[in-house]
Amino acid sequence: MKYSVRHRTTYKYGGTVTRSDHRMWLAPRVTPHQRVLSFELETNPSSGVLVQEQDYFGNTAHLMSLEEAHESMWVEARSVVDVSLAPDPMGFDSLTAVKNTVAAPGTAEAQDAAEYTFPTSYTEANDAIDAWAKKIFTPDRPIMDAARELTTRIFSEFEYNPNATNYATTGIQAFEA
Repeated sequence: MKYSVRHRTTYKYGGTVTRSDHRMWLAPRVTPHQRVLSFELETNPSSGVLVQEQDYFGNTAHLMSLEEAHESMWVEARSVVDVSLAPDPMGFDSLTAVKNTVAAPGTAEAQDAAEYTFPTSYTEANDAIDAWAKKIFTPDRPIMDAARELTTRIFSEFEYNPNATNYATTGIQAFEA
């Protein structure tokens, strides 16, 4: 199935900005089940230096340095992708199956998962977060069903407030906000 995707972000500053640097992840990924038929990136002002790179995870990132006085800026990405039906992206039936696979020493899956396994000062959970998540991710529940419920509950139980968090906010602080 072909999809035409358009994404536009507008930045409006409180005054004139003489320089702005941007890192943008707007290009769709090529996967075994998704072909990128076209991708365009447009900015206004358009006088910035635009560089494309690939990040650690294989995503295409665009970096732009705009050294022109401006009070607003917009970026628009336009893509056409052809998507085929993919099997369960993880191939797992349950949380237990996921845990068993990533716990197997020396496997590629365990190596890939290792960097997400341990908490950081920003991602550490507390009893309230654990209790909330354990209602969703039960041991034998199909993992994709749990992921769908997780996204539904985040959308329905949390109110978006653009001033509630910043780059230094921990998961615990965000959960309590």
